[in-house]
Amino acid sequence: GSNGKIQFAPGKKLIIEGTCNIIGTSADKLELVFSESQNDDQTGIEIKAGGTLTINNCKIENATIGINSLVNANYLNVQNVDFINCSDIAINIAGYNSIQILTPPIPSIKYCTVTGSEKGIWATNLSQIIIRENYVTGAEQGIYLSNVTTPAIIGNQLTGTRQSSGIFLESCNGVVRGNWITNHTNAIHIGNSSPDIGGNTIFRNWNRGLYVGAGSLPNLRGKLVQDPEHPNLFYAVSGYNKIYENGGWEPEDDGSEIFINNANAILGDMRIYGCNEIKDQRIPNAEDTPPLYNTQLLMNCRGSFQFIEVKAGGNFWDEHPLYPLSERFEECIVYYEPILNGSCPQPDGSEGKLSITSASGEIIDTLYAEEGSIGQLTETELLYATAEGNFLTADFGDAIQIYDGIINSNSTEEEKYFAYQRKYEIGKLLDESPEFFNEMNNSFLALASVTEDTLAKMRLNQLATLSKIGEQEYETAIGEFDEVIQQNPNTEEAVYAEIDALTTALLIEESDSTLQKGRLGKYLVKSPANYHQRVDEILRKNFGSGSKENQKELLPTEYTLYQNYPNPFNPTTTIKYDLPNTSDVSLIIYDILGRKIKELVNTKQQAGRYEVQFDASNLASGVYIYQLIAEKYLSSKKMILLK
Repeated sequence: GSNGKIQFAPGKKLIIEGTCNIIGTSADKLELVFSESQNDDQTGIEIKAGGTLTINNCKIENATIGINSLVNANYLNVQNVDFINCSDIAINIAGYNSIQILTPPIPSIKYCTVTGSEKGIWATNLSQIIIRENYVTGAEQGIYLSNVTTPAIIGNQLTGTRQSSGIFLESCNGVVRGNWITNHTNAIHIGNSSPDIGGNTIFRNWNRGLYVGAGSLPNLRGKLVQDPEHPNLFYAVSGYNKIYENGGWEPEDDGSEIFINNANAILGDMRIYGCNEIKDQRIPNAEDTPPLYNTQLLMNCRGSFQFIEVKAGGNFWDEHPLYPLSERFEECIVYYEPILNGSCPQPDGSEGKLSITSASGEIIDTLYAEEGSIGQLTETELLYATAEGNFLTADFGDAIQIYDGIINSNSTEEEKYFAYQRKYEIGKLLDESPEFFNEMNNSFLALASVTEDTLAKMRLNQLATLSKIGEQEYETAIGEFDEVIQQNPNTEEAVYAEIDALTTALLIEESDSTLQKGRLGKYLVKSPANYHQRVDEILRKNFGSGSKENQKELLPTEYTLYQNYPNPFNPTTTIKYDLPNTSDVSLIIYDILGRKIKELVNTKQQAGRYEVQFDASNLASGVYIYQLIAEKYLSSKKMILLK
């Protein structure tokens, strides 16, 4: 190479086995240019087990994978690097398996740009990762994390291509703060994950703003945190999100800003406001480019739970010219009082501040205290407030003492769940022994056996299986994920379990694996490229743009009546519904006074997905009701005819 540029011959890569620093300057970045090759694996930089790479002020061009950090690579620190036309993935990190490292180094990716890549950042099997202030433009998927215990995803700007999610978290918690996400299918999609989500701007994504998948409980309100100098203050680690004008461009989708499936979300209550702005004032119009179909719903819930009750007090919801607020929540019971009249003022730090700190001592972000009172705290809430301050500042010793105190106290089992979860997370961050995770596994299973809360049972069983991974019982964990798949066919729970199984299989060295034999062999991952391909197929099939066509092959798991589209309409509209079983079906149209206008369906139908056209050419403008009756299922919805 010369003049700050290194050209690699076709098929050649830079392999890191020891410690390597690659440093350019901000004024003259070092260029690492890889050549197009018939070899599908034109990896740029590959970090082997035990290898350490610090790379700063560089450009990586034309690789299939820009940086590929293999299982048990020791450390990766990437700053101010431009990834240009790395066709598959800019950065891939495979994490750690059975090689124990005392407090494993935390990968850090900061201030980078990604253009011309199908995927931005993929990481699996880590206790923590810092992904901060990166720009990912034109990627189908911005950030994908699976089994990363406490990621910090902060201040990134993600602009997609309507093909996949901006941020996809599966079996992760951590914090997602201050990100700017647009033009993806779902801005943030989580499954079996419960992160703190705060200060994000989420707008104009293709399907939804926030997709809360099965087994998840994200926090979008403030967090009670106490520190010695500022006791009982409300810190804005979460909340203050702006979620607006997402969805509405695909007829099959509901156009909701927040979608919850066999999960729940915490958006605020009477004491601790969410301070989120959740709004969509757009009016559907088939002449728009692209055409708008559905913009009514701000929140929609689905799943096998009888009721999903969402606490959502202290948020700003807009006033739509056609739909009153009470009609903008479907299949959810939403407690949205009190309603804010406008945006919350951002805390300025005058009341106190707190630094989120990584396990290695690096300051990740700064939190500022909310002005005002949060009301009287219970004894357990006070303990949690102190423990959370310790946890966020990486004072894990004091934190775990308090969590153990809650576990051993007279608090209810429900109040203890989060203490067990935090104890598990601290164990991951401190790389505790297999014996520790065996104890956690037993605790989670015991709690799951006595709870009657469906979501709590799902989360506890998931944490129990993740603890098996902490025990290094990888094949046992894969077997448990496979059981979820077998017991819940054609469900979202099965989709996430399949991803979990594949992610866990990455940790098994092929030469040592017995997965080739028996029913678990289908999860054998031959290479990182094989993992990417298989997960990508799962995500495209189930959650990507156009995925509804792929899902037509799967039978529905529940009765569902969808919102008609377009709505308002003139003079025709489409009504869709799902039948999980063969049923006697009636689909009837009524006027607003309850008079029967037309019966669109009156017959027995097989299980499947159906759609019916309704022509209202002979009717006057106004509000009409359509009602689906199938077996014991009955559901009604409003539609608006505007001529």
